[in-house]
Amino acid sequence: MREQPVRSRPSKKVIAGMLAIAAIATVQAALTGAPAARTPGFDERRYELWATNLYRLGFYGDTATSKLAKEELRSVPYSAYVPPGYPFMLVTLKELHADDAATRRGVQAALVGLIVLTAGLISLRLFGPLAALLSEAILVATGVLPTYAQLNMSEILFTATLFGSIALAFFGLRRRSWHLLVCSGLLLGYAILVRPQVLLLPVPIAIYIAFVTGRSRRALALGAVFLVAAYGVVAPWTIRNELRLHAFVPARDPARQRVAAPRAVVDQGASEQGGDRMGPRRRPVLLLPRPVHPGLVHAPRVAPAPPRRARDLPVGLHRRRARARVPAPLG
Repeated sequence: MREQPVRSRPSKKVIAGMLAIAAIATVQAALTGAPAARTPGFDERRYELWATNLYRLGFYGDTATSKLAKEELRSVPYSAYVPPGYPFMLVTLKELHADDAATRRGVQAALVGLIVLTAGLISLRLFGPLAALLSEAILVATGVLPTYAQLNMSEILFTATLFGSIALAFFGLRRRSWHLLVCSGLLLGYAILVRPQVLLLPVPIAIYIAFVTGRSRRALALGAVFLVAAYGVVAPWTIRNELRLHAFVPARDPARQRVAAPRAVVDQGASEQGGDRMGPRRRPVLLLPRPVHPGLVHAPRVAPAPPRRARDLPVGLHRRRARARVPAPLG
């Protein structure tokens, strides 16, 4: 099998330009202020609550008596609704006694710089040095990443880990290095724990690795190494959910994921309480208001009168009504 051609290394000026643009993006993210004063969003409050429960109380999840549960009109505890990647990072900051606004702002800025740099490296590998410099410059010029980073850091963390994993995979393929592919798989596994939507992404990447490296035994071994490294990060959490929920939950509870309304009344059943105490698993029930005809929105709701029997009517009245086929009034 013919090997893939190895592209020439980029010049030092290109590498210096990419690093300079990434540094500018980091400074831009550190100095960009919030567009308006705001309170933490619903998901941000949930992440903070779960991380605080793990750090202070020693359990991962949310109780049925918390303030957040009352706002959701929920009477059951949660233990697998939130994927653990981002809360674990918050717990790490708390363990290092660095959980303050300045440290978080520094982490956000560093993640933005990492995203810009990895985007440039991916473009460099696929399209060349000019595309690498242009992609980084566009990310800095738009200002989307610096603004969005301070609004939702979990998304920025996921983007940085995903881009970093893909960049390491490209360089691992170029050097045929299983060390870089293992690092790429580990980083992608952590990205899955941050956002489980990419749970199946390691499979096509492993197939791509096997085909690009020649479809030999070594190629299959490199793809298998990447796949084992990626799912090896997710496997302990899947085992924890199996022991806790008695169900196959790779990263988060799929039953609760199907309910989009945050304040809906949800019947979790055995999904969160455990099948041995609550019986078999049941589907979540979302209670929605009954539809009302547009013309009857402002009309008073009057109960209809009971139907009148024929023998209660005067003689001949029911015959005339039947002949005219006019329905009796409701009032």
